[in-house]
Amino acid sequence: MIPDSYLKDKTKTYTYQMSDGTTAVHRYQNVPNRDGLVYGFMWTAQVDGDSYEYLELENYSIFAYGYPYSEYDIALAYPVRVGKTFDTGLGDEMIKNTITGVNKTVTTKYKTFTNATEVMTQSGLKYYMVEGYATVKSVNAQGRVEMELVNVR
Repeated sequence: MIPDSYLKDKTKTYTYQMSDGTTAVHRYQNVPNRDGLVYGFMWTAQVDGDSYEYLELENYSIFAYGYPYSEYDIALAYPVRVGKTFDTGLGDEMIKNTITGVNKTVTTKYKTFTNATEVMTQSGLKYYMVEGYATVKSVNAQGRVEMELVNVR
């Protein structure tokens, strides 16, 4: 594991509240193979009866969310420093993100973090990442909370 990693703890369950009132429960678990594809252990998000799988990918250059047998989205580029920009997305749909704050204080329903990294997208969405928790909150350009961490157990 990389020192000061943003990866979530794979032994814990993370619960998020979404702006549409739904709750998303994320667990690291063994996903059964399907459609002739091998899955194995990865994060599974359950949202109101539906579910999807994803991976957290991290090396000394990036932290990204990956989707099985598909693409990945870069959520953070290293080294973390204010003003650093990075691109995410595919082909003509590239989006430029900028690290706009470090050691920020961000309050979630779970707890207040004082060491968050703030990232802003081209559309004005801000999301907050914390070492050991990945993304803990996102707020759209109009100030509406789109997602926030509400429980870890």
